[in-house]
Amino acid sequence: PDVNTEGASPLIMTVQTAPIHAFPQRLIFDALHVDLVPGVGTNVTASQDVDPFMMVSWSDDGGHSWSIEHTIGMGRLGDTKRRAIVRRLGRTTTHGRTFRLSVSADVARGFISAAIEARKVA
Repeated sequence: PDVNTEGASPLIMTVQTAPIHAFPQRLIFDALHVDLVPGVGTNVTASQDVDPFMMVSWSDDGGHSWSIEHTIGMGRLGDTKRRAIVRRLGRTTTHGRTFRLSVSADVARGFISAAIEARKVA
């Protein structure tokens, strides 16, 4: 449980949500809020471990194609008042949207909860 790499390669922790939809209506996603374990940076020389980040992408077609990855800081060592928020996520099709959250830094990591701000398209 304390190992986040295999040799020199990072073990990537990924969480993928079920599709979020309001069928048959489309949704506008205003924000994704993620509560994660904050302030997990380390005192090493690897920049991805000193100031680690979470990668967020989404798919509107069931996971066949994904958006570009957006990076959100997880906080340097001791920065415990951090919350990950991604805003202005656009409009989805009637199929809904699946989110993918990933962390590859060699730090303590964990997702506690997530919430979506969304509204139906009239």
